[in-house]
Amino acid sequence: LPLFACLGLSFFLSAQPNLHPPVEFSNSDKLYHLGEYTLLGLLLARALRATRPQWSALTVAIITVALGSLWGASDEYHQSFVPGRDCSAWDWCADTMGVLWAQCLRAGFLGATEE
Repeated sequence: LPLFACLGLSFFLSAQPNLHPPVEFSNSDKLYHLGEYTLLGLLLARALRATRPQWSALTVAIITVALGSLWGASDEYHQSFVPGRDCSAWDWCADTMGVLWAQCLRAGFLGATEE
C-alpha cells in the first residue's frame, strides 16, 4: 500500500501544471527528483522482497532499478502533455539515480548477508 500511495502522489504531482519546487535554487528540481525516487526505490524494493522472498537481494535491486527507471521515463513522458511542464532527460537521470541510490542504501543497511 505505501508503494501505491507513493506512485499515486508522483502521478498527481506530475499532472500539476506549472509546478515549481517549494525552495528553488540552481537545479533544485533534480534534488527533488532524487529524493522522490529514492523513496520510491526503497518502497518498491520492500514490496518486491515481501512478494518474492525467493529472489536474491541482487535480483530485487536490479528489478527495482529497472522498474523505477521505467516509471521515471513514463512520468517524464506524461509531463510532456501537461501545460507548463516538460519532458526532461536530465530529470529522468535524477529519477534513475534516486532509485539506484535507494538500492545502495538498502545494501548498506542490510549488508551482504541478505539472500
